[in-house]
Amino acid sequence: IIEPLPKLYLIHEYFFGVLNGASLGHFKNTNCQRETIFIDYVLKYHPKYKNTKLYCNRYNEEFLNGRDLLVLSDEVLCIGANQYTGDLAAYNFANEILKEKKIKHVIVVKMPTCLEKIHFDEFINMVDYDKFIVHNDLEKIDSIYELSLHNEQIVVNELHMSFNKVLEKYLHLNEIVFIKCANGDIIDSKREEWQQAIGVLCIKPGVVIAYKTNKLTNESLKANGIKVIELNTLELLKGKSGVRSIVMPLIREK
Repeated sequence: IIEPLPKLYLIHEYFFGVLNGASLGHFKNTNCQRETIFIDYVLKYHPKYKNTKLYCNRYNEEFLNGRDLLVLSDEVLCIGANQYTGDLAAYNFANEILKEKKIKHVIVVKMPTCLEKIHFDEFINMVDYDKFIVHNDLEKIDSIYELSLHNEQIVVNELHMSFNKVLEKYLHLNEIVFIKCANGDIIDSKREEWQQAIGVLCIKPGVVIAYKTNKLTNESLKANGIKVIELNTLELLKGKSGVRSIVMPLIREK
C-alpha cells in the first residue's frame, strides 16, 4: 500500500525534545522526509503532546537532524554541523532556542570534511557530568563557534581553543575526561565506531545502555567508572544507529 519506512524506529533522528518544545527535522532523503509526518501528527494531535511548540518543523528549507544535537546542561546546547545538519540550519535553530532565554550558549562544532558523513552522536556522547565517549579523530576538529544572545541579537564568536577546553569552560569544570572508542586502538576503534559504540544511551549520569558487541569500548567505559547495561541484539545494529537513536528523552533532570 505504501513504500517501506525502514528508519521510522530511529526516533532521535527525526525530532529532538528541548526546553518545553521540540525540533522536527527536514531531510534530503525522501523516505526520511516521509517518516517525519508520523512525529508531526503526534505533536499536533496526541492528547498529551498536541500544541507542542516546534522550534523547527518538517517544512523548513534547511536540513536538520536530531542526532546532531546534544544537550550539555540546562544552559548549554551543542550542535554538530555536517552534511545532515547545515551551518544555516544550526544558526536558525540556535536563534529560536536562545530567544527563550533559558539556554544561554549554543556551541556549534563544524565537522571537517573527512568526518562530515557521520552524525554528531557517532562522534561524541555525554555519559556523566564530566565524562564523554569520543571518536578517535576528535583532534581533527578545528572549527568551533559559540552563539549567544546580546541585546536581542545573535552574536557568533569563534572559539580558539580545543574541544575539551570548550567543554570545561561552558560546563564550569576543572577537567573533562574523554573516553576513546575501543580505548583508542587504531584497528578495533574503526570496527566499534561502525557498530555504534559511541551512540550509547545515558539513562542517568554514569549509567548507560550499550550494544554488547562493542566489548573494548564497554570495558573502557567501565574502567572509567561508568556502569554499562549491555544490550544483546544484532537486529537493532542493522539500522546503523546506536541505542541513543531509538530513544528520545522528553523530560530531563539535572
